[in-house]
Amino acid sequence: MTKPHNNSRGTKQVRKGEQAGINAWLKHNISPDTPAVFFTLKFHRRAFLDLGGRQTISETKAETLLNLWLNRLDRTQGTKRDLKRGKRIERVVFKHSGYTGENIHYHGVILATANSKKLLNDARRFWLDLIAESNGWVDATRSHIEIATDTNDAAYYSAHEVWKLGAEDSWCLWQTHMPNDGVAIAKKEQEQRWKRTAQLRELRLCRERQE
Repeated sequence: MTKPHNNSRGTKQVRKGEQAGINAWLKHNISPDTPAVFFTLKFHRRAFLDLGGRQTISETKAETLLNLWLNRLDRTQGTKRDLKRGKRIERVVFKHSGYTGENIHYHGVILATANSKKLLNDARRFWLDLIAESNGWVDATRSHIEIATDTNDAAYYSAHEVWKLGAEDSWCLWQTHMPNDGVAIAKKEQEQRWKRTAQLRELRLCRERQE
């Protein structure tokens, strides 16, 4: 399923309300006493000297690399059967677009219920491994993976572009795993919106073809 791309979901007032709501959700679900790994995952921009321009990574490719990284982390914590049953490392993930609106990158926190140092080392190693697998898109130099000095502050920072992009585009619901039912409900609502958007797009294309 392809997600519609829109960098201005709702009015400014609506998006500010979404920001406040997500901040409240983070405060409710993440204890400041829980150790966590805070991450910033960035990608290269490629220069085309003959054209004088740069190519940025597509949303689909960026999300694929994010999923590969998270899935490998999950496999360090459980069996394949556990993963199929939905057992994942608890985390929250947000997409950002940067000042230009074209600099796709991710911020988030991964809660460390056991050995935070091992989680940190695994996270760093798996991201480095993806440099070759991504055909050079992964930018390990500008990416940062570290133990969060303040788990709540790291979570709030991860979500700080919700007011800009809107919750639907910024909050990576499918990569977020928390015990709170609010995530599952939000995922279902988001999937329904994507389906309705796809249906409307198809109807519009059909009309254009007929004309």
